[in-house]
Amino acid sequence: MTEENVRRLRRHFARHNRRVIGLALATAVAALAFWGLIYLVLYWLLLLAISVAHPANAHIPLNFTHIFFASALVLCALGWVGQRLAPNEMPRDKKSPFEIALDFFLAVPRMTLAIWGNLRALQFLTNHECRLAQRLLEAIASTERFGFHQVPLEIPDERTREKILLALQISELIEIRQRAGELLIALHGAEALALSQNLVRLRAR
Repeated sequence: MTEENVRRLRRHFARHNRRVIGLALATAVAALAFWGLIYLVLYWLLLLAISVAHPANAHIPLNFTHIFFASALVLCALGWVGQRLAPNEMPRDKKSPFEIALDFFLAVPRMTLAIWGNLRALQFLTNHECRLAQRLLEAIASTERFGFHQVPLEIPDERTREKILLALQISELIEIRQRAGELLIALHGAEALALSQNLVRLRAR
C-alpha cells in the first residue's frame, strides 16, 4: 500500500460526494420547479372556476396555500409509505390503471423524497478506514477470485467492514457478483484498477 494511493482514494470519495451533492441540489431545484408549476396551475384553475361560478366576487380562498402545502405533505407521506412497502422500483411491463394513476400523482413527491435518498449516498471515511479500504482494493487486485468470505481477513471489525464495503460499492469501485453459488468481489471501472496499479505492476514483472 502506498500513501499516494490512499490520498487518491480520499480524492475519489471527495469527488463522489461532490457529485452526490450536485445531484441532490439539481433534484431539489427540479422538485421546487414542479411544485411551483402545480401551485400556479391549481391556483389559476381554481380562480377560473370561481370566476365562472361567482363573476362578481371571484377571489381565491385565504387558506388555499395552507391546503396546498398540507396536501403536498400528505402526498410525500404516501410516497414514503409506498417506498417502504415496495422498495423494489424495477419497472414492470404491465400496470393496472390505478397503479398508473398513482405513479402520476406521486411523481413529484417521489422526486422530493429522492433528495434525501441522494444525500444518503454521501460517504465519509476516516483516515484509518481509507487505509483499510485501500488495502481491500489491493487484496482484490492480487487474486483473480476474491471471495466475499475473505473480506473479514482484511477488515476484521464487522461494523467497519460493512461501512467500507458500502462506500466502495456506492462510489462504484467494487461490484459483488454471484458465480457458481459463491459471492465474489471484483474491481469495477478504470479508477479502481488505477488505485491498485502499483500492486498490479509488481505482479506483472
